[in-house]
This record gives sequence, C-alpha cells and structure tokens, in this order.
Amino acid sequence: MITRFNRAVIGTVVCTVLSVAQIQAQTNQYRSDRILVKPSVSNMNTLNAQLGTRVLRSYPNIGNIQVIQLPDGMTVPQAIAQYQNSGQVAYAEPDYLVQATVTSPNDPKYTDGTLWGYRRARGLGQTNDSQQLDRRCD
Repeated sequence: MITRFNRAVIGTVVCTVLSVAQIQAQTNQYRSDRILVKPSVSNMNTLNAQLGTRVLRSYPNIGNIQVIQLPDGMTVPQAIAQYQNSGQVAYAEPDYLVQATVTSPNDPKYTDGTLWGYRRARGLGQTNDSQQLDRRCD
C-alpha cells in the first residue's frame, strides 16, 4: 500500500533525478576564487604551500578531486597553468557554475500520463496526487 508519505518521497526522488539530469555547465561562468584539480600524486602539500593555495574539500570516491582555494591576486588561468606545469595533477579546471535549466521532463509519455510507473507514483491515477507530484517537481 502506498501511503501519502511514500508518494511524497517518490515524488521528491523523481523530481530530484529529473532536475539533476537537466543540469548544464555555463562554460563562460566560473568561480574566480577556486579551481578543481585531480592529483596524480598522493601528497600535494608542498605545491599548495608554494602557491599559497589550500584544499577546501576532497572527494575521495570520485578520483580524489580537490576543490582548491586560490590566494588573493591569483587568477584562475594562472592557477590552472601552475598546477598543470607542476606535473602533480592529472588535470586542473575552473569550478564552473551550474544551474538547473528545466524542471520538467520532455518525454511525451510523462505529459500524457503513460510513463511507466508514473501512475503508481501519482497514487494509482488519482488526479489530485498527480497535481501534487507535478507541484513537487517545480
């Protein structure tokens, strides 16, 4: 039996998945105070100290990508060049800004109600629940 809570959870999950799928990088806009690097060595403390940078966050589950905070006066292109020339990173890139561009899917089966499993997520076809699910996606 699907409860109101379960429908809310399913609706939230569906909306999140659909929104994440529509995220696109704005290639001309990035953070001016930090970059992303993927180290090719186990320890970059010396390089970070030389450049005056610091690691804000590491993501060990996705290749140990690191968010690097730049010091005042260092530009993103300068920092990328210095990290790439060091030979200690697989790559260095700007920390691009992203935004969700579309919150509703463009699948015609979604809009006509025949999308597989959608009726179940909507509460077995009750129109009130389908409207609630659509509102959760906005």
